[in-house]
Amino acid sequence: MTTKQKELIESAKPYEEGIEFSCVYIINSGKNYNGFWGKNDYRQIIVIGESSNKERYKIEGSQYDVLEIENKHDYPLKFDIPKDKDCIRVFTIPSFKIICSNHLASSLMLEVIKCQKLN
Repeated sequence: MTTKQKELIESAKPYEEGIEFSCVYIINSGKNYNGFWGKNDYRQIIVIGESSNKERYKIEGSQYDVLEIENKHDYPLKFDIPKDKDCIRVFTIPSFKIICSNHLASSLMLEVIKCQKLN
């Protein structure tokens, strides 16, 4: 794990139910998965959500080795790797947000929703 990734994780508060994210960051923990389903050949992932006001939240629960994002809208999800974060960022256009729909077992499920109003 890089220094930039560690700083991103340390800057995050514990996730609070119902927070909407403008983007999420996906970080390779560097640790082997050994969660709900036992050991396998995958790494644990760490997911940090960032709200519109730039507050960051670490979505924790069980150990995750799968991230699932449900998107029923016509606008695509976008992926990039900001050099100041050194991990994958997932985002969409500003009139949509990403929410946590389930964070149990080994899969973290996120969902893209249309905003009622823009912030």
